[in-house]
Amino acid sequence: MAQINGVVQVRHGGKSYSLILGMFGLAKLQREYDQNLTIFREMEEEGKVPDFGALLRVVEIGLERFHGDADPYLADDLMRANPELPVELVNAAFATMDGGAEGNGSPETRKAQARPAKRSRKGR
Repeated sequence: MAQINGVVQVRHGGKSYSLILGMFGLAKLQREYDQNLTIFREMEEEGKVPDFGALLRVVEIGLERFHGDADPYLADDLMRANPELPVELVNAAFATMDGGAEGNGSPETRKAQARPAKRSRKGR
C-alpha cells in the first residue's frame, strides 16, 4: 500500500503521532464553520487574536484517523508544544490536493507555505 500523503509526524512526550487532516477533515471543518473556512483566513490578519477553539479543532480532527482513542487533552498538549501545528496540517491537506509537496516534508517548507514573507518598506 502506498504511503498516505498529507501526514504530519509529531513527537511529544517520548511518543510519535501521525496526524492528517485530508479531505475528510476539511469537509468536517466546513460543516462546523463554513464552506469557505473564512475563520481561518480571518486569523491571518495582522493583530487579530486567533480563534483558539478552531485551531484546537484542526488538531483534534488531525488526530482522529490514527489516534481516535487519544486523551482529549492531547490536541492541547501538541499545540502548546508546536503552535504552528494547525497551520502545518492545513498546508499539508491543501498541498496534497494541489499535487504539491507532501505533508511529511520538512517543517521549513510547511512553515514557508503557512505565512508569506513580509516585504520591508525601508528604502521606499
